[in-house]
Amino acid sequence: MAFTGRIDQDERKKQRYTLPDLVADLVKQTGDMQKSDFYPVPSVVPISTLISAFVGEAKVTFTAHPHCGLATYLFVQDEKTVVPLTRFVNVEPLFQELYDLSVKAENAKVMFPYKAKALAALRRNIDKSKAPQGMDTVKFLRMLNSVFNDSSKRHLSEFSWNMLFVGGMHFQDSYNYDIERVRRCCIHYVVPDGRIIPFCAYNSGPTYRTEIESKYSLPVKEWMARNPGRGVVEPTVIVKRRGGQETR
Repeated sequence: MAFTGRIDQDERKKQRYTLPDLVADLVKQTGDMQKSDFYPVPSVVPISTLISAFVGEAKVTFTAHPHCGLATYLFVQDEKTVVPLTRFVNVEPLFQELYDLSVKAENAKVMFPYKAKALAALRRNIDKSKAPQGMDTVKFLRMLNSVFNDSSKRHLSEFSWNMLFVGGMHFQDSYNYDIERVRRCCIHYVVPDGRIIPFCAYNSGPTYRTEIESKYSLPVKEWMARNPGRGVVEPTVIVKRRGGQETR
């Protein structure tokens, strides 16, 4: 939700809800998380740069402004046990090591030594004594090795089955517009005239949405006339019978 029109200043202050507010409520309401479990979006850049170096092609790298979003991963052991990944992974030293490796591996012709060093860095920064039941070091390393080497991502999918991603994005509006955040945006609209417009700039601030919609939008009837056979599709009803009862 964003404030995009006029609003009383007192009402705005009362209703404004920020990412720190979200984290504070999650910590208070769950009992499983701490503020230190959350990291800004660009903190995962070392993983992207390392994988890019290993596979020899650029991968998506989320270099958004740190104020744009934050997140953590939770390992769900059972209905009563939830453990943030940050409790058994030493995140900051690990990411620093992986980034340093990615810089060295970027122009290397042989990747095996760097992959071995990456796995060694992972071993050093995983605390076996704090890892939850069902997430041992071998399983965690196998998952990350899959990220680096296995295009099928089978081990990654096994790992993800027990993981819960918790995160938030702070979209801007006219009251907190920040040009530096717009310059580093990694979510864009591509419009018919070829321009690529940052998400927050499209919906607030200069509000490109109004300009684009007035220039390219069509009334429904006119669109249907221009695109015969691509109008409203009637829903298909599937009838199933179970135990003599009919469901739709």
